[in-house]
Amino acid sequence: MRESTINLQDPVHSRKEIINMRGVFVTGTGTEVGKTVTAALLLKVLRDEGISAFPVKPVQTGCPEIEGRLSAPDLEFSLRIAGLQPDARMLDL
Repeated sequence: MRESTINLQDPVHSRKEIINMRGVFVTGTGTEVGKTVTAALLLKVLRDEGISAFPVKPVQTGCPEIEGRLSAPDLEFSLRIAGLQPDARMLDL
């Protein structure tokens, strides 16, 4: 497995590396270790660089019911940090 370090301060090298990426997987060893915040900030940086990036949260533990619908707070946080405002139907769980 090849490790890759991307330096966003190097516009030529980093942009090529980022464009060729198919995805980024953020993982951690427990709850409340910063996975959501890290992923949200990474998403924001990529989108600020003009990269068409979006979050995917395949599993959400604890979906509270808010105003009659289930909520995915981690995904909604990531979308908000990145400045994305999906149609409410897209978040309908």
